[in-house]
Amino acid sequence: VVFQYQIMSKARKSMTKLEAVEYLKEVQKKFKDEKGKFEEFLKIMTDYRVHRIGVGTVVEKVMEILKNHDDLMLGFNKFLPKGYEILLPPKDKIQLKDAIKYVQKIKVEKLFEGHHDLVRDFTLFLPDA
Repeated sequence: VVFQYQIMSKARKSMTKLEAVEYLKEVQKKFKDEKGKFEEFLKIMTDYRVHRIGVGTVVEKVMEILKNHDDLMLGFNKFLPKGYEILLPPKDKIQLKDAIKYVQKIKVEKLFEGHHDLVRDFTLFLPDA
């Protein structure tokens, strides 16, 4: 199946069919041990080509398949119209557990507010940092 490079045809006319085929080979190579993911990628491209899904849905689904493959996600941008580019999240993203820990600290601080003796005694139970 030839990569459905029509995604970019309206927005980026300099893209060639050869570049699309090369990208498809890259994706296939990355997922050689996960054929289901590669087949899903092809299905997304086919669904787009026959107008079952739009560019936004393509981006959403492709991001899910290509997660943890930043090079492929960034490479896919070549085929997307302006405004639909995939942006990678910052590497040092705050984790949910860190946010929960912070909120718990605030709750403890509020609980001990005005009770300096309790704060002092409470710190005796904390491990050394």
